[in-house]
Amino acid sequence: MNDLVNRAGGRLPAGHRFACRAMGTTFGILLSAASAGHGRRLASRAFEELGRLERELSLFVTGSDVARINRLRAGESLRVGAACCECLRIAAQVCAETGGCFDPTVGTPGGQGLLRLHEDDNVVTVEGNGLVVDLGGIGKGYALDVMAELLSDWDVPSALLHGGESTVLPVGAAPADGWAAGLRSPKAEEALSVVSLRERALSGSASVARGRHIIDPRGRWPGPPPWRTRSRRHSWS
Repeated sequence: MNDLVNRAGGRLPAGHRFACRAMGTTFGILLSAASAGHGRRLASRAFEELGRLERELSLFVTGSDVARINRLRAGESLRVGAACCECLRIAAQVCAETGGCFDPTVGTPGGQGLLRLHEDDNVVTVEGNGLVVDLGGIGKGYALDVMAELLSDWDVPSALLHGGESTVLPVGAAPADGWAAGLRSPKAEEALSVVSLRERALSGSASVARGRHIIDPRGRWPGPPPWRTRSRRHSWS
């Protein structure tokens, strides 16, 4: 969170900071609360929900819904949890809206056509062998949304959530000038641009640290640098 906010030229408001490892990264919460103890209890409950989502959505958790889908053979079906069903529904919608630029089955040629989702009863049917579903492009953002809803339900006046410092999501009242989130230069410490966030999330990814890891599913080639992307709420990160 320091990279995203402090280096944007702003200062973090007073609050309590908490962190948790999940989904292969570190999630963080900056929370305004009456006391550190109260904030710790709220963060602990939010992180419990994060852990539950990881156990349902992660490709790397053996018993997760995603891992079980990937073990299905052609013609087999599986009842999945509400979170997995919702992520698959949103991912399929965004895949259609973008002409295949966003595809949770990018590891499988023609994979999106091999997956059938029956939303009425949360059942997934696989229509071909070798399907690989990976919700890594949507899971962190979905988890942040769920955690934000919990904090709002608990009447938390103000908070800032992040998933791996690449996605930030404010909750409740923002500072006077908004939450200052910076897009940092890969070659220097200063921010290339500063975005003031109010009731909006911001997510980004760069090729400097991880290489050209953003793939165009339509041809399975790396996106050419610079590759500017847009995201809709719920299909991010």
